[in-house]
Amino acid sequence: MIVDKLDKQIINCLLKDGQMPFSRIANQLDTSTDTVIRRYNSLKETGVIQKASIVLDIKKCGFEETILFLIKLCPNADANKTFEVTSHMTNVIVVSHTMGDYDMLVQAIYSGIEDFNAIIDAVSNISEIEYFDVCVSQRSGVRYFPAYAYYSKAYDPWVAPQKKAGTDIK
Repeated sequence: MIVDKLDKQIINCLLKDGQMPFSRIANQLDTSTDTVIRRYNSLKETGVIQKASIVLDIKKCGFEETILFLIKLCPNADANKTFEVTSHMTNVIVVSHTMGDYDMLVQAIYSGIEDFNAIIDAVSNISEIEYFDVCVSQRSGVRYFPAYAYYSKAYDPWVAPQKKAGTDIK
């Protein structure tokens, strides 16, 4: 299917307000409601529009903030298995494969320090993960938690660095 100008205009209206009535879209685009409905259904059937969703105010749902995990998998780890495991974890709302320094991004929501720590522990216990960085979003920016900034089964930030022969670890 080739998306034409009218399809793009319908999509833009829905991107601004996913609950906009088809009749209002039709009025804005100077076309009929039946045309908008037919075009919308066609966009869904062909996969251009894959699904509709809602956006929640997590604070009004009883959660404090979101927590983001930038995850680096162990060499030869099964990325799809880890994706599946993390996507079914409590409070996880987004899981995505990434490119670059990290292999995955996981976003979760939490409702208190106990909840926050439980999410950290759950991610820490996934054997396929080599390390991860954590940040917590705020409306005013991003707040980092250095205690959790680096996790690795081979490196524990709470243990004093060891001096290796011929190297200085600071």
